[in-house]
Amino acid sequence: MDQKRLILAIAISLAILFGFQALLPHKPALPPVDASAPAAGSPAAGSPAAGLPTAGTPTAGAPVAAPAATAAAAPDKGAVPANVPRLQIAGARVQGSISLLGARLDDVVLRDYRDTIAKDSPLVRLLEPRSQAQPYYVQFGWSAPDGTTVKLPDNNTLWTGSGEVAPGKSAQLTWDNGAGLTFAIDIAVDQNYMFTIHQTVRNATAAPVALFPWARIRRDYTPVTAGYYILHEGMLGVLGGTLKELTYKAAKSDGEKRAGVAFESTGTGGWMGITDKYWLTALVPDQAVPLITRFRHITEAGTDRYQVDFVAKDATTVAPGAEAGLATRLFAGAKEVHLLDRYERDQKIPSFDKAVDFGWFYFLTKPFFYAIDWLNAHLHNFGLAIMVFTVFVKGLFFPLANKSYRSMSKMKLLGPKMTALREQYKDDQAKLQPAIMALYKAEKESFSDLQKRTHEWLQSLLDIQRQTGDSLEFIEHVKVDLFPDAVYVFTPRGQIRAMPRGATIIDFAYSVHTDIGDQAVAARVNQKAVPLRSELQNGDVVEVITDPNSKANPNWLSFVRTGKARAGIRQCLKTLKYKESVDLGRRLLERALAALRIDVAALDAQMLERGARDAGAKSVEELHADIGLGKRLAPVVAHTIALQFSSKPSAATLILPRPAPMQVNGTEGAAVTYSPCCQPLPGDEIIGHLRGGHGLFVHRADCKVAARQRNKDAERWIDVDWAEDVSGLFRSEIELNVRNDRGTLGKVAAEIAASEANIVHVAMEEEARDSATMRFAILIRDRVHLAHVIRNLRRLPEVQRIVRH
Repeated sequence: MDQKRLILAIAISLAILFGFQALLPHKPALPPVDASAPAAGSPAAGSPAAGLPTAGTPTAGAPVAAPAATAAAAPDKGAVPANVPRLQIAGARVQGSISLLGARLDDVVLRDYRDTIAKDSPLVRLLEPRSQAQPYYVQFGWSAPDGTTVKLPDNNTLWTGSGEVAPGKSAQLTWDNGAGLTFAIDIAVDQNYMFTIHQTVRNATAAPVALFPWARIRRDYTPVTAGYYILHEGMLGVLGGTLKELTYKAAKSDGEKRAGVAFESTGTGGWMGITDKYWLTALVPDQAVPLITRFRHITEAGTDRYQVDFVAKDATTVAPGAEAGLATRLFAGAKEVHLLDRYERDQKIPSFDKAVDFGWFYFLTKPFFYAIDWLNAHLHNFGLAIMVFTVFVKGLFFPLANKSYRSMSKMKLLGPKMTALREQYKDDQAKLQPAIMALYKAEKESFSDLQKRTHEWLQSLLDIQRQTGDSLEFIEHVKVDLFPDAVYVFTPRGQIRAMPRGATIIDFAYSVHTDIGDQAVAARVNQKAVPLRSELQNGDVVEVITDPNSKANPNWLSFVRTGKARAGIRQCLKTLKYKESVDLGRRLLERALAALRIDVAALDAQMLERGARDAGAKSVEELHADIGLGKRLAPVVAHTIALQFSSKPSAATLILPRPAPMQVNGTEGAAVTYSPCCQPLPGDEIIGHLRGGHGLFVHRADCKVAARQRNKDAERWIDVDWAEDVSGLFRSEIELNVRNDRGTLGKVAAEIAASEANIVHVAMEEEARDSATMRFAILIRDRVHLAHVIRNLRRLPEVQRIVRH
């Protein structure tokens, strides 16, 4: 039935496709564009320059605050002039002009593409001057180290220009600073979309000059994006061999938290730029020069502006009478896959094809594209190429799919037979199990194990993807499940489940349902109680016992086998940690507000929401979670909130006494960690350390590790104390020097157990023939309990010395 429907669907699609083409006229060829004429809307040449802000200087010895950034962030002193002197661009596939005011490449039109399919539609404009509605341009320049007085070109500089940018030709821009330095920019273009820019400085002074060359791509508006989840539009680059993508929304959010710098990277090689759905503007610097690359978001006059830039990490020193410079390539054009691959291969641009978003399954989607593109070149119809490719893939897998359908049908036949066996042997469980195994062995030869495993594995991929937020983590889970050796087990109702060899009870529970896995507390295999980490064997009947109040245990990650179980556990732990972090963050914020003598109960809810937004959070709950995880400091957030009402007369009603230390009771969960370096116990004097992304770490006040860390980030340490109703067990370690007699270890362990403490780890070293050192990790209630354990151990004649670590 499925094959008939497929054939019918293909026939209908072909009829619609060819009928549609027959009814519509063929699209006429695009008219040629006069390469000598400026693009529509491009500024005219010959008008004087208007003033723009001058560039600033970076901090001493560090080009990270290069004038590229300063100029980028500075608003114009006045309107940007529309008519400025220009040099023409007349490439084979691009046209436009270069502004001599500020040396900006800001007018690029693609000759092969139009805005729409209409024959009179305007050509696609990629780069646009600052005087137009959607400014988008590229600029090159220099900066000087802090403390120097070198006169440099800036946005206000009017350059001298000659030549034109065309294949085999180049344009030259020069500017003399009047103090012995001559700056030059040479711009050329190939037959497609790759520009080559040479920045040079000639030093005619008597002293060496140190300068930092830089380049930037600037977009002074937020474009309308397609909004597809599988399509990236925004900033991107391959830096350090890794693809980095940042949407406009993410750039704005991250930039507001970091003084405008949404992302920063230092290193050699790679490329960086801004991508649209079909177009790309990217800088390709010298692959051997160390650079600092930044993605920025800047707000000017209430308008969002975006910038990708790089600056040389080390200054270039130009000796007297010498010349130095930097070569940079600029891609400004359509993201044609074959062209990007050619540039990557011929010009050694790393991973340049990743400018096209092929998604997570790059290794499949790109070959698929090449196959469909090849079919399109021969069939001259992309829709038909897709259909032919689909039929080919379907035909390739038809034998496997057909056999799988038959096998699945046979699998369903086992259901009634299993039910009959359970009814027949309902009073004799001992005979039921062999009967089920005999049925299974008799039938399994007719099934394709590979088909069954593949079918179930593909279904599990959807569950793993929903529970995994990171593509690398998703791939890690999938690799574990790639066609492993399987064991076959039964549910209590007789259903067969295939599990990878080595799978445990927890793997089985998550394969049935995520909630069963999360809430598993015990299990029975073949009517016998077994640990949850027990490995499954062929023919096991597995029953999982759950508790709605139970949650996944982090220790399960050490023994689970399947990717679905691992993803489910991590998702449960993330959710649990988030909830606990929200509660901890709320308590920390209340304490910080109380330190400012503010009663949080008297605060207006809108005031808290406004404070959350001012701190960069989307909601009060997110703000609490970030504080609990240590990503934000509660005192800083409290001061932000306090500023909203500090001048109001009603503020007096909010005044509270100074707060006591924050209390912990041992039930905070993943949001609070009792540090393993000193292992604090209820009764110890303690302090707290907020670690970014990890929550609150509790240390003993005399901890040496804590003392060293407090000198580095004192603002992240808070006063904490034990609550009156502390519950739970806490880990502590003790070291014993004992006589090395027969049975000493057993006596010590028995005494610890008699003192109501649990042993979780033990190690022993023989120091001499008659003495040894034992180290125990035990779980106890508090410091008083520990003292009780030590007191009882000291009564043993074999124990010579006890020390708590």
